[in-house]
Amino acid sequence: MPHENTPNHSGLCFRTRLSRTRTSRRHRRVAVRHDSVAGQAARANVLTPDEYVTRAGVSLERDGFFEREIGRSVDTFGRITQVFSAYDSKRTLADAKPFARGINSIQLLNDGTRWWVVSIYRESERPDNPIPARYLGAGR
Repeated sequence: MPHENTPNHSGLCFRTRLSRTRTSRRHRRVAVRHDSVAGQAARANVLTPDEYVTRAGVSLERDGFFEREIGRSVDTFGRITQVFSAYDSKRTLADAKPFARGINSIQLLNDGTRWWVVSIYRESERPDNPIPARYLGAGR
């Protein structure tokens, strides 16, 4: 299990999440993109935290965005930790149903003093790619 200072991503809006998480300037946020054409390969969209805020910030603040962790799997070896954090996303906290779900794959490094977020890699749930039950919390 990671050290007690491992960042917790539950229930924070995107700007709060980036500001509260201990990140380095070299940290990257990666989103998997899938074209609507069957058989086309997925591709990665790599952004720094600042690039992510610039690209998505205005629409997320205008339309609202709340992400909630709905399950977590953690693996640690030495000073590296891999976290699969299943999420759902809503425009407001009062929304009955999320508009999106998926998994954030978070890579962490402990330098002996603190935890660093090395990358956050995200894949959205789709009808042909549901979140496996083992990554969901009880009853989700």
